[in-house]
Amino acid sequence: MLETLARLSRGGDPLWYARGFIISMVSRIEDVNAGIQLVARVFGHPAIPVIPLFENGRALRDSAGIVRALLARRGYREAMRRKLGGQVEVMLGYSDSAKEMGVLASRLAIAGAVADLDAIIAREHLRPVFFHGSGGSVDRGGGSIDEQTSWWPRSALTLYKATVQGEMVERTFASPEILSVQLERIARRVAEGVSAPAPVPVPSPALKRLARRASRAYRGLLSDPRLLDLIEEATVYPYLDLLKIGSRPTRRKPESSVSALRAIPWVLCWTQARLLLPTWWGIGQAWHETLPDERLELVRELQSNDLFRSFVKALGFTLAKVELPVFEIQAQRWLTHGKSEEVAERRLLLDSLAREYGLAREFVHTVSGNRSLLWFRPWLETSIRLRSPMIHPLNLLQVLAMEERDPRLMRETVTGISCGMMTTG
Repeated sequence: MLETLARLSRGGDPLWYARGFIISMVSRIEDVNAGIQLVARVFGHPAIPVIPLFENGRALRDSAGIVRALLARRGYREAMRRKLGGQVEVMLGYSDSAKEMGVLASRLAIAGAVADLDAIIAREHLRPVFFHGSGGSVDRGGGSIDEQTSWWPRSALTLYKATVQGEMVERTFASPEILSVQLERIARRVAEGVSAPAPVPVPSPALKRLARRASRAYRGLLSDPRLLDLIEEATVYPYLDLLKIGSRPTRRKPESSVSALRAIPWVLCWTQARLLLPTWWGIGQAWHETLPDERLELVRELQSNDLFRSFVKALGFTLAKVELPVFEIQAQRWLTHGKSEEVAERRLLLDSLAREYGLAREFVHTVSGNRSLLWFRPWLETSIRLRSPMIHPLNLLQVLAMEERDPRLMRETVTGISCGMMTTG
């Protein structure tokens, strides 16, 4: 890629063609240094900035130390001042961190990384640019512009940068009118945040404990051997290669394991199955274990912490779209085929899903003080209630498509369910 960029930009500035060289899955400073050396080898000088992408829990925790070490390189600092007017860009991954540790823990980790990086970069008299690698679905950082950006520091709003991918391309660029409205929303939010920036939310001890408990429960599910069987028997995951609808392999590694599944197809499959499991699993159990005093603290925090409030709203939206009976129909083959003890174990897992879903709804109702999951947007609750029954027949057809391995029917049902759910995942 770099050699192609060098040929294209011969006689000009490579920044006319590419704004940066993103290094994914950065976990240590050596990863970034390797990218810097590669750019220097191809161009003979630091022609384009190397942008670290922090997209798992460890990387987010270590991001401050990595960027501090990066800025300690005098040549790098000067190149940023000379080439980009003093901007230093970092990218933050939502999908992989949420798949690894759960949505709430992921959001807190990203928010903590942003706050630390903001201070470190500003200390060097440079300007941070935060590139948010988010998607349309809730577990990939989606939501309204206000909810996505409510907890961003002023620097992140000064230069708004986020990925637009999947169905969000169509939703954002479908017509000049739609694009204009989206840009107006971004511009309004930026103007509000820059002129009267909200304090960066600091999670209370109760919220941190809630996130830790939810993450522990979520990771427990990921390690459950029954889960991989459920994914392979009751979702469209085994058929994604057949459909050829993704830009990348569905697995990072050849072995069959939950950890090897890529984050975006992982979310897509649970969305297609009408379960949206990664968004809410673990939060119900964490809430069940929360002490009364902690619950009162969390109720108060909903009013003062923009990050927590945006999470609860997104969670309510997700829970409103879940259809457990539809998923149980899709999982019938998995539930009924096999030895009697295997079937009994599978039924226990399905029962635990229903129990966790009920506890997650209880969490939203109690913390928000509302019986509606979508108290903040009533029209959306009506929309989901009217739209959901129209999707049910497509799930039945998808079961037939899986049984008959019919790629055409599978493609039609995936497309239809995505339209009905307003997201591919």
